[in-house]
Amino acid sequence: MDTGLIKKEHLPILLVLGFSLAFHLVGCFFLYDFSNDEGGYLINAKNIVLFNTISLEGVYNTALAPLHTLLHAFVYQFLSPGIFVSRYISILFAFLLLALFYVFAKKGYGRKIAVFSVLIIAVNGTFNRYTTLAVMEAEIYFFAILATLFCFSSKSWVRRLSFLPFSVCLGFKPVLFYLAIPLLYAISTGSSEKDSTPRLSK
Repeated sequence: MDTGLIKKEHLPILLVLGFSLAFHLVGCFFLYDFSNDEGGYLINAKNIVLFNTISLEGVYNTALAPLHTLLHAFVYQFLSPGIFVSRYISILFAFLLLALFYVFAKKGYGRKIAVFSVLIIAVNGTFNRYTTLAVMEAEIYFFAILATLFCFSSKSWVRRLSFLPFSVCLGFKPVLFYLAIPLLYAISTGSSEKDSTPRLSK
């Protein structure tokens, strides 16, 4: 059954995602004060755009979160460098993360449990805070869930590609290398199975 342009079965998750987006925006403007980490992890992105140098004071935090710096430097090329602009990026990744987690949970447990699981995450204060601030957590969570989704795929060739989102995840925070344990298992099982992917004949 359809409700206008939206299928009725999709309405619950859309409401949860809409609530999460609204709560993130409220937190962005009214709840969460500026954090020192926000300025620390954005200073090199600002320096790249404004002064055409990666840093005025040494490498600073670029080595700890290289892709975070490059992502925000790219956005700053089009929008003025600022905390709120960077917070919008975190909120976007948080929204995509919840949508991706819904897909992951629905495949394994069904639609109702998936919606309830996303709701539990969406109302979690710690999650909302760290995925609203202009730090790298939202990006890390998104690519970690994406790598997990690849690892649990029923298709062996997809499991073998799980290193791609995992590599991006490490680019945001290299200390997460320990997550390679389930990743290596997924790649090994994907390689050991007979691949049904069609191949071009020579």
